[in-house]
Amino acid sequence: MDINVNGHSLYAYTGGKPFNPAQPTVVFIHGVLNDHSVWILQSRHFAHHGWNVLAIDLPGQGRSRGAPPASVEKAADSVLALLDAVGAPQAALVGGLHLGKQGRIAQPLAGHQNPGAAARCVFQQVAQQLA
Repeated sequence: MDINVNGHSLYAYTGGKPFNPAQPTVVFIHGVLNDHSVWILQSRHFAHHGWNVLAIDLPGQGRSRGAPPASVEKAADSVLALLDAVGAPQAALVGGLHLGKQGRIAQPLAGHQNPGAAARCVFQQVAQQLA
């Protein structure tokens, strides 16, 4: 599913089901050097069990267009714009912390940046960064 976000096409894998505004939404956010495909199995499971699924390719990565976000906060802004574009006032956010900061996008959404956007949060592979 290609969605116009901030003037560029942002790709979101839906798990094979159409988006239904009456259902709860989960956004799967990949980490650095990945794309939506890291969430394929989880996406299909949720999509076939009553959830809207948006397993995204962040801007400038995978099938999405536009410049890659310059910061975690800018990437979080893209997720908020995506939720606005599909008409979802909030979503469960699932983020991986793969290889650095890029995967920490769900954290600002869950906290101070827009606390109403996150209905639930799951952080996968959370660990202290090695020096």
